[in-house]
Amino acid sequence: MPGTLAITRKDFLLAGGLGLFVFGLLALFSYPIAAPAAWQPLSEATGLLPPDDPIPGLWRMLVGSLAKCVGMGAIDRTLVWMGHFAIGICTMCAYLIVANVMLPLEQLAQRRRFEWSRHLLYCVGGFGALLFAFAGPVWRMGQTFLPSTLSLVLTMPALLFFVLFLRTGRVLLVGVSVGILGVLAGETSAGILLGVLVLVATYFSSFMGVAAVKVSIANLVVLLVSMWRLIGVFLLGYVLTVTANCVWFVKAGGLEAHGWEVVDMIIRVFHLNSIQVTSAATPVAWFAALFLVGVPFFLTVYLLRRAADEDKFLRYGDAFIILGCGLTAFVQLSGFSSFWFWTWPAVRRAMSDYLLGFFMLMDVLTVVFALCVLCSELFFRNYRRLASQKFPDDTEEVAAQRALASLTGMRRLSRRLFWGLLAVLLLSVVPGLPVSTEREMLGVIDDYLEQVVDEAGDAEVLFTDGRLDRGVELRAAARGKKLVALSFMEDNSVYHQKCRRRGGKDAEDREMLDFGSADLLRTWANAKQERLATMATQIGLELWKRQGRTMPTCAGLLARTAGLDAQAVSDGRTRAWALAERILALRQENPKLKGNADRLLADLFLYVQWRVAWFCHRRSEQADHANDLDLAEKEEKFGTDLDEANPALSRMRQKTGNLAVWETGRLMPREGLRLGLGRLDFVMARHYAQKVLQTDPDYTPANFAMGMSFLKEEQYNKAASYLRKCVEKKPDDIAAWNNLAVVYQRQGSLDEALAAAERALEAAKALKTPEVRERAVKDVNRTRRFILDLLKNKGKR
Repeated sequence: MPGTLAITRKDFLLAGGLGLFVFGLLALFSYPIAAPAAWQPLSEATGLLPPDDPIPGLWRMLVGSLAKCVGMGAIDRTLVWMGHFAIGICTMCAYLIVANVMLPLEQLAQRRRFEWSRHLLYCVGGFGALLFAFAGPVWRMGQTFLPSTLSLVLTMPALLFFVLFLRTGRVLLVGVSVGILGVLAGETSAGILLGVLVLVATYFSSFMGVAAVKVSIANLVVLLVSMWRLIGVFLLGYVLTVTANCVWFVKAGGLEAHGWEVVDMIIRVFHLNSIQVTSAATPVAWFAALFLVGVPFFLTVYLLRRAADEDKFLRYGDAFIILGCGLTAFVQLSGFSSFWFWTWPAVRRAMSDYLLGFFMLMDVLTVVFALCVLCSELFFRNYRRLASQKFPDDTEEVAAQRALASLTGMRRLSRRLFWGLLAVLLLSVVPGLPVSTEREMLGVIDDYLEQVVDEAGDAEVLFTDGRLDRGVELRAAARGKKLVALSFMEDNSVYHQKCRRRGGKDAEDREMLDFGSADLLRTWANAKQERLATMATQIGLELWKRQGRTMPTCAGLLARTAGLDAQAVSDGRTRAWALAERILALRQENPKLKGNADRLLADLFLYVQWRVAWFCHRRSEQADHANDLDLAEKEEKFGTDLDEANPALSRMRQKTGNLAVWETGRLMPREGLRLGLGRLDFVMARHYAQKVLQTDPDYTPANFAMGMSFLKEEQYNKAASYLRKCVEKKPDDIAAWNNLAVVYQRQGSLDEALAAAERALEAAKALKTPEVRERAVKDVNRTRRFILDLLKNKGKR
């Protein structure tokens, strides 16, 4: 065992091994494409979009330079490997921080001549580093090199240098720390807070005896001079970073995009610094972090100093209590929904990723410090010697002997509890299912983007609703294509107008885009139809339906007004079916998609599921109009299954329902069917009819509800199929015959329509109640006369 109190070569080797281990796990379990959180900043860094804000700009400058070196085709994978490497570095720093803090405890162990103490501290320190790396917020930052990842990478070495200063007293080390934090302050206001805390801690630590070199009256002036130098280093790092960010912002066209002057940009920088603190977390999140993380952390720091003093009593029950507080905080921060890469789903939107990562570090240190205190109390301290020193006259008495025996028994039991607790904590970092769930979700989103870009072909503009715009543009740019995604949902700020104008062909187009993408599409459809050949659309199809025009041809995930050949439509449909099957399989295995998926990933996956289902319904409608009933039914089944497996869509449908009973789900299927038919709410009726038909395929009201819903959607073949089932089972069904006549008329089969109307009229005349019979005959005659008029006009032609 080393005889001096210092970090050894084994510590550095272990730190490197832990970093490589975490790097390997990230490479093994992460999806090899940049996470959706990187799309917006990556678009700004590579010039696809003007920058939104001057800060953070260091990440964008770094990634923009990399994109020029490796090309757009490789930048996605480059960011992924950089993220893995960054968290590996953070893991190394985490271990070295823990190892340096634990050195005073090793000094206590050396005095007691525990030869195995160093190995125990290796285990505890390594466990702390892994617990930090595997925490949900930190793990997410390692999936891809994000702005939050860069902030974490700057934070960890700064904290390491500060801890080294506290152990050695060298001012140069704290100078490096505050310099790094000054750079961090230029990226996020959290760097300002950390920098101020480090400077204050540096000043007071010397007087409180924390640092290795204490300050006397003689060198107080030296300390004050050093403090001013440290403040200057911090401000220098901050000013240089902010200046670089502002220069890059100007060169990237940020001033023009926002319509700002230089003064406006400077004001914006300071405004961002102020709002970042308040927007980084909600008041509840700050309160929870203070009491669940901050208080246990400072208590364990105090206990750790006491535990390092061999001549002081310390009730190790206190350490168990603090350890319980630390674990409780970790559970709250992490969610602990599984035994792997935890997340904080309940408060996920209440705190930024970087702040979550920093609090996770504090909480992990709390747990590790508490374990260290327990190690010193349970394994290193000689209570018999301490008792004899403090109570020299009582050690031989029976009561004292009983107290020592009881204490020995408690320590023996506590040691077993300690090893069991440590084993449980180590088991909590074993990989499991949630990682594969996240990979599959990212894989579905990735394949969706690939298919959209493939189907867009040579289109230059894609009209969307904004959820996956940046991903589509980046994927097209990686292939050397320029595809501008224009969202119907963006606001009308100067910045968004600037972004939209990229899709304009001339001054008139750009002027239309100032008012919104929908105006441009409407202008092209009415006055510049030649422009439609260069665009694809995923939204706005109702424009053609309202104007009575031929609907654009739907492929798998988009539509082209210029038309698509049969092979392209078939290929797109096949790929969309494969995507639908993957989504349904994933939903079947994990209905609630539990795992490490953050809010953004979950929302995007739900959006992809809804978009695939939406185009299944559109293709079903087109197949129905083409008289391909089998294909229409297959498409409709895919769409219906995806909709039913989409909890967000189900909740939305429940909320939009006008019946509280239906919303709470207390209606039986046949009750809901009757209620929907009674209110002529065929959407609601179809919802329950599908459930009824699963057990009774010949139930007439259910078939009628399905037929009427498809009639409303203008899917006439499927409507006719269900209405024919009605009249087969109930030949005197007036409503079924009458609406079947309408379906035949819409399809152009006027003879069949007239025959169905005649059957409806016969059934109406057979009614016994005069008032009901009169109203039914009147309604059927209206349909019958309309069909006769069409036949006469057809005969004249």
